[in-house]
Amino acid sequence: MSMESNHNINGRFIIRFSKLVIVSVMIGFMLSQAGAIRLYAQSMPRRMVDVIVVANDLPTAAAQARRFGGEHIRDLGIINAVHVRLPAHAIAALERRPGIRRVVENRPVQIGKLAMETFRDQFDTVAYSNND
Repeated sequence: MSMESNHNINGRFIIRFSKLVIVSVMIGFMLSQAGAIRLYAQSMPRRMVDVIVVANDLPTAAAQARRFGGEHIRDLGIINAVHVRLPAHAIAALERRPGIRRVVENRPVQIGKLAMETFRDQFDTVAYSNND
């Protein structure tokens, strides 16, 4: 086996492995999000939880959330969703309703800080050589 062939095999392995890791992390994140709400529903079914109900359209999200005892807090029209407070035990049934895409726990969002350097070209000396 030549060095070039061996290099190609290693490169493909690294790419496939990287994709596997990325997909695993994404699945884990989604399951952890869904898992917190499921724990509330099982351990404290009457507990009121803040959730975001995402639907095919805003009226559907609002109507379905109200149907399950949701207390409307805010419309999130840009994503066809509503922020509501509802009993944890209602979440699973709400997720199965027509037009509902997902129900996720409403959690604080923190804006990350991105360190950024800027540079400026500064020309202190003026010199012309007539393009010679």
